[in-house]
Amino acid sequence: GSGEALRGYLLVTNDRGKTWIELPVPLVNGERAPYIAAVDPTDADRLYVRTANAVDRPSRLLFSSDAGKTWKTIFAGTGALLGFALSPDGKKVYVGGPGPGPDQAGNPRPSDGVNVASTTDFVFSRKSDVALQCLHATNAGLWGCSNERSGFVLGVSNDDGATFAPRLTRLCDVRGPLACAEGTSTARECPKQWAQQRSALGQCDGQPYGSDAGPLDAGGGREAPIDGTFGGYACSASRGGSFVVLAFGGLALGLLGLRRARTKRR
Repeated sequence: GSGEALRGYLLVTNDRGKTWIELPVPLVNGERAPYIAAVDPTDADRLYVRTANAVDRPSRLLFSSDAGKTWKTIFAGTGALLGFALSPDGKKVYVGGPGPGPDQAGNPRPSDGVNVASTTDFVFSRKSDVALQCLHATNAGLWGCSNERSGFVLGVSNDDGATFAPRLTRLCDVRGPLACAEGTSTARECPKQWAQQRSALGQCDGQPYGSDAGPLDAGGGREAPIDGTFGGYACSASRGGSFVVLAFGGLALGLLGLRRARTKRR
């Protein structure tokens, strides 16, 4: 209602979860929630948080060097910052997104592209205009996903996001769930969801994708397009995402929550 405002909070523990300290995360301009993006692999007091907003509204990347006691904005997007990655050594941070989408007249507006900065100064440079949907940094390269208009659905970059080599160009080319041994969670959970997923992903050349390729052999029967450092293929699956996000590491264990607080009326 008009008398309500959203507030974000970070829960921090210094005793392995026995007790928790509640710290505020600032939300501005209609932002709806904060989410832990990453914890520095070398210093758990260094936290990265993304804010969520409406798809056509700005969101931000926040940073804390003191386990959430104070925050500063290190990047502000024009739309949702769907892409974020921290390099495995914690020395580079990547962020970007698809931008706010078309204006009211239907004219396209610029994306937030791919941006990279050193974590020593957070001075970002724009590497490309790709409309990012996700990012993941590995020692073997920077993986990103986008839409088919960008020329790839899944790609990998070895120049900090300036260019991406396509690894999947159309969603309809997805082959289906992994062929895993009976009793594994992938074999148990994924096949029953495949028909609905296949329908949502569409058709290639008039044929439903997956209709002739069959499941991908997790044991190496087909060449894997994704390097093992990205995560490779596995015979385990999650039953679904949770609204609660946990980030583990050393002295700082963060749980981001959202509390709806009623503002005082004058």
